Amino acid sequence: MSRACTVCGDPAAGIINAELTAGRVVRQVAAAHSLSYDAVLRHSKRHVAVPAVEPVDRSAPADSGQLGALAELVEILRTRALSSPDPAVAREYRLAMAAADSQNVAPAAVPLEQTAEWIELRTILMQTLAGYPEARWAIVAALRADIEANP
Repeated sequence: MSRACTVCGDPAAGIINAELTAGRVVRQVAAAHSLSYDAVLRHSKRHVAVPAVEPVDRSAPADSGQLGALAELVEILRTRALSSPDPAVAREYRLAMAAADSQNVAPAAVPLEQTAEWIELRTILMQTLAGYPEARWAIVAALRADIEANP
């Protein structure tokens, strides 16, 4: 006789099912509800209905509404990936980027001050100029003036 599903017996089973159906990552759902990853994975495979997905007609040009929604999704996932240490979130972002790329959707422009490259360069500059406070403050003032002039 097989064991009863732990997730089905959980008081939050409805919420868990909704999260899984909406596409939330199994690890995140398990962590959010203090359940084991394996239990939630088994539950998602055996007990959660996967919504039907219509096949994509690649011969027809993509609808501009679909492209806008995809670009919006990529932006949301980018924000989540930058703020989360979970590799599954970064994987979701990479998959969305691949989907956007296959549909020729340009990702939203990222402000320079939010890019990893700029943050790294800024850190190197400030550390290098630590012994030269006047030069350091002059660079900070120039960068602030530029940001205010070009929002």
